Amino acid sequence: MFRLIKIGFLSFLFISANALAVDCVKPSKPVIPNGTTASMEEMVAAQTAVKTYQTGMANFRACHEANMEAMKPGFAEAESAATASYMGSNRAFNDSVSQEEEVAAEFNAAIKAYKAANPSE
Repeated sequence: MFRLIKIGFLSFLFISANALAVDCVKPSKPVIPNGTTASMEEMVAAQTAVKTYQTGMANFRACHEANMEAMKPGFAEAESAATASYMGSNRAFNDSVSQEEEVAAEFNAAIKAYKAANPSE
């Protein structure tokens, strides 16, 4: 019975930790056109969208950095809620870096395909 209560409490802490990170708004992934069929205007629009996305991701990470900084005292004292919140923000921060790298790679592939399909431009 104690184990069930403990599991329930830890689940509550994990959900609460994720709720604390809700203040950080992650931008939507931009739509990357197919470089082999896209027009120059579509590629320029995608470039603008990627830059906006990168700025949004930087803001998202800054928000999580601020959350982690605020939670450090509780994390250092091994408070369960602070530890779970800190780890949740850390995971979201790291995931955002990976996602941004994926978008950059996808956009770079589209540029390469565009240049191959339009060698005169």
